[in-house]
Amino acid sequence: MKKKSFPLRIHPDILEAMQKWANDDLRSINAQIEF
Repeated sequence: MKKKSFPLRIHPDILEAMQKWANDDLRSINAQIEF
């Protein structure tokens, strides 16, 4: 199954929090969003 890419408009604070969460779990931010 091919993944579609699309622009994601997200608040910078939420993006930063997700990045920290992803880093804690050793995942990329994209993998964290899919999770």
